[in-house]
Amino acid sequence: MKENFIKNNKQFLLLVILVLSFYLSISKVILPTYRMYRDYNKLKNISTDVSLNTKIKLLSKKISILKKIIRLNKDDGYFQQEILAFASHQVNELNINIISIKQENEFEINNIKIVSNFLIVQGNYFSLEKLLYIFEKKFNYSKLTNVKFYIKKDYNSQKNKLYAKLLFQNFIKVK
Repeated sequence: MKENFIKNNKQFLLLVILVLSFYLSISKVILPTYRMYRDYNKLKNISTDVSLNTKIKLLSKKISILKKIIRLNKDDGYFQQEILAFASHQVNELNINIISIKQENEFEINNIKIVSNFLIVQGNYFSLEKLLYIFEKKFNYSKLTNVKFYIKKDYNSQKNKLYAKLLFQNFIKVK
């Protein structure tokens, strides 16, 4: 009888230890893992929503910029005048020289005419870089698409001078 009682107690104690270890493993390992997985999925969905919202905002900004670039009823000389006026405001501040501005070519496709204008300026590297930055950030009448730096020797002063050739493109909707 005593052996049977001890055997039953051992089985009961083993069952209690098994239940407690099961409870402990669920509460300490499985539940936190499940909570982290659930929170991760929530954050993942939120982050995709946020990234979609930021992408939509960026696209809407780009569309508004493109709408500003595509002008209606503007002749080709208008854009040259705007480029020249904007550059001439920067001449004294940045210590640069405007060498020339010319319209290079026109291309028409799908009711949009693309007009390319070149502006050639001379100055030191830092002033030319600052001019590029200002054109990129503040100039809304035309899009700066290409820049080429080159050095030319001035034979009168026997010095090398740095030039920048800036390519602007305008998109004009053709009726």
